[in-house]
Amino acid sequence: MSFPKLCLFWKNNKILLVSFLVSTIFFLFQHLNYLGWDFAAYVINARYLFANGDYYEVYRAPMISLILGIFIFLGKASEYIYILIVSSLFFYSTILFSDSLYKNYFNKFRISKEYLRVIFYLSSLTPFLLKFALVEGTELLALSFIQLFLGSLISGRLSGHFLGFAFLSRYNFLTFGIFLIFEKDYKKILKNIGLFFLVTIPWFIFNYLRWGNPFVSFIDSYFLNVVSRQGMIESFSIFSLIYPINYLLPLFILGLFAFFYFKSWKNKAPLIILGTFILLIWEVYTIPFKIIRYMFNLILPVTFFSVLGLAFLIEKLKKVKKIKEIFLSILLILFIISLISLSVVTYTQTSSEDIYKKSSDSIHKNGFEDCTIRSNMWVPINYYSRNIFFLGSIDEAISQNEIVLILRGYTTVDDQFSLESLEQYNTILNESRFFLIGKEGLTNETCAKRRGWDKPMVSDPCSIISDKFKTIKLDKIANKSCLLLSK
Repeated sequence: MSFPKLCLFWKNNKILLVSFLVSTIFFLFQHLNYLGWDFAAYVINARYLFANGDYYEVYRAPMISLILGIFIFLGKASEYIYILIVSSLFFYSTILFSDSLYKNYFNKFRISKEYLRVIFYLSSLTPFLLKFALVEGTELLALSFIQLFLGSLISGRLSGHFLGFAFLSRYNFLTFGIFLIFEKDYKKILKNIGLFFLVTIPWFIFNYLRWGNPFVSFIDSYFLNVVSRQGMIESFSIFSLIYPINYLLPLFILGLFAFFYFKSWKNKAPLIILGTFILLIWEVYTIPFKIIRYMFNLILPVTFFSVLGLAFLIEKLKKVKKIKEIFLSILLILFIISLISLSVVTYTQTSSEDIYKKSSDSIHKNGFEDCTIRSNMWVPINYYSRNIFFLGSIDEAISQNEIVLILRGYTTVDDQFSLESLEQYNTILNESRFFLIGKEGLTNETCAKRRGWDKPMVSDPCSIISDKFKTIKLDKIANKSCLLLSK
């Protein structure tokens, strides 16, 4: 973009650009104070891929680690560069998505393309998005690619590559492939499928060369998040949708009404967004764990219907002077209040990163840096001290001369112990917020030495695939096809 065009863009989009700048600063500040579990894991995976690391969690989609890995030589700075990149990508994808919606649907309302951009962006920047967008690393990245995918699809441009990038960000976005059938031209459908595989095949090849099956990472993810959680299924509550909808609820409800009022199902753009909403609701309904963060992608259809509700109000209140300015001011005020509130909470909360680093420093200070150490909080501590691994059985770990690290006040859903039950074991090191247990007299010389880890959770991925096709009697074919692709 030339300098005159940049100046013109600034002139027409000042509020939009300032909102982007302020929200990006918040994301950077948030990461400065909090290290998310998943974010730490993606950094560790990036070290494995680009910096001779020896620990890798196979079930994680690779996109964030690939981006981090490019800058991993810069150390901690790579994480902030990643946040800048993703926040910028979301900003760009929102503009492209909004412009596509304007061209194909919203141009019939009394709003300009620039106005639609800013209200769409501000409507998406709810407390829910600000809180979860980048705390774990992948949410905003995947949402950005899906906006690029749907925006291109709505405009009739090739979009399969964006779906591929979304899939490599979060595997569950594979289900969005169903929207490719909205293309009437079968040649374009084939081109989009080809672009999807062009983006994803290198990752499948890496899986095949490293673990013997092209779908190992994808299957591992499905096993962890769905198959292994069947015994812990949580029921879906319609009231949980209040989290992603947030203060947009009145506009969202009005937008749903406006969808039918304007007979919007006759238009490709809103029909795709309605399909997106239904698909995401179904996804949340079917996953065993109903973690609030898993509803993050609902931000896209919630924002669309809220903006539609706002456009409907502008149409009906056209006699009210400066009605568009009033609504824009309200969205700005809500955005500012959200930023201030979340910034205060972020600043005042105890930094989780502090305890992870302190426990790592203590490991090195007491000469256990060469030992294999097990912990229920293995990922964020491994981020600092690269000899921390999944806990598993405490008795088995201790019998093998391994050390167990426990943080006081930090638990996971998979914990099978209480602090009281650990009193039976010998304490090697006891500090106020964490302690180490293991055999009496264990030293850096006598402990089990640290070793890397990059094994899949599933030893037979083809059996997982065949089970998925059992209900439609295609399990044998699926299993044989899988075996043909395996080493």
